[in-house]
Amino acid sequence: MQTRLSQPAIAYYAERGVRFAKNTKVVELKDAGATKSAVLQNGEVLACDMVVAGIGVTPITDPLLKSGIELKPRWTPKTGQ
Repeated sequence: MQTRLSQPAIAYYAERGVRFAKNTKVVELKDAGATKSAVLQNGEVLACDMVVAGIGVTPITDPLLKSGIELKPRWTPKTGQ
């Protein structure tokens, strides 16, 4: 998780009663038309009004790194500004 980017958002929502279930998976949503609960991989059942899935990605950077294009820090292409 990108802590620097996500901590302010996590703190904001946690203060408002949102619970974050990190490093786990939802295996079932019960009463899915109007979700009433989510079952986690470890068997824990969470009562809920709504489920928001946050799915991270790992970008494929090898083609860019091997392209010869000059890169700035954090592997972003340098542009002719």
